[in-house]
Amino acid sequence: MASSFDLDSVLQAHELTKEYALEFWRTIVDLERKNGRPITEEDKVPESWPWEMFFLLTVYFFLLNWGIRKLIVETLFNTIAMRISPINKIANQKRKQMKKQKMDKVRVKFAQAHMEMLNYSVFTFFGIVVMYSQKWIWPHVEWWKNQPEKNFLTRDIIFFYVAYAARYLQAFVSVFLEKKRKDFWEMQIHHLATICLVVLSYQVGYVKIGCIIMVLMDTADPALHTAKQVVYFRDLATGRLQKTFATVGDIIFVIFIIIFTTTRMGLYPFVCYTAIADNAELRGVSVTLENFIKMSTPVEKGMLSLLAILMILQIVWFYYLCVVLYKVFAGKEIDDSRSDSEYSDSEGIDTKKTR
Repeated sequence: MASSFDLDSVLQAHELTKEYALEFWRTIVDLERKNGRPITEEDKVPESWPWEMFFLLTVYFFLLNWGIRKLIVETLFNTIAMRISPINKIANQKRKQMKKQKMDKVRVKFAQAHMEMLNYSVFTFFGIVVMYSQKWIWPHVEWWKNQPEKNFLTRDIIFFYVAYAARYLQAFVSVFLEKKRKDFWEMQIHHLATICLVVLSYQVGYVKIGCIIMVLMDTADPALHTAKQVVYFRDLATGRLQKTFATVGDIIFVIFIIIFTTTRMGLYPFVCYTAIADNAELRGVSVTLENFIKMSTPVEKGMLSLLAILMILQIVWFYYLCVVLYKVFAGKEIDDSRSDSEYSDSEGIDTKKTR
């Protein structure tokens, strides 16, 4: 890591980031590229984690996130919300003021959910495209062959890897600027564990499995944050429109539960298992946790611990989802137990009337 960030180092990091981003984009628009452009010595392969690029992308993402949120998304929300629930038609000044306060609160939540939907959707799409271009995507034993190593790395993979970590650092900072959630600490632990895993896996050369986990972790969230936006509109609407938003929000949220259960409670544990089983098989030892601990390095043990922490968090969030399912079968309104009543705001609206 550079000892200081002077103007020259920042400009160099910017140029390097631009070059890798262009190669990444070429992979996105040309799905027939199977391995991207291999990096050579002349390309100045970042043998260690490219900290300058990482922090530069973090700043870019932070500015982009808050810029789009404040300048575009919140303005768009105001336009749509006024059509759904026009404040000017309310004659009572007290009710009008309460409605305006409610709309202000919902606007902030909607903008937050919209940006998270965009972030997760973009990285899910890009991750799938980048994985499609790799020969080692399947069978799963290929994830561990000739690992750890970096000689297979290409510009598109490196850019995706660093950008993924930068997005999470941006999210870690942004959470402190947003309304505190019910799962604040779980989210922050998740963000930190993810960043540490991405950096460590790059440093020691376990990038293949890192890419697989990245895609799995992002797939479910677009549906969650889309459902939140629909339900925020539900809370502003009335009559038949409110019932329509409620139904659509419930359907999308159920889709989220299905994807979450499949990817994070099914596929992710399988990936964690391959970290032990395939590694042990390739090293010629029996598949046991004890053997893995004996043959693994301290860094590998640390990475396995971080994977376990992420697994625990998935179980906690799965419990929240089970609470939601219980409410459904009990005939109650679906809400998102992860987000401190974000899914059911009772101010001014009796949600039971939407059923």
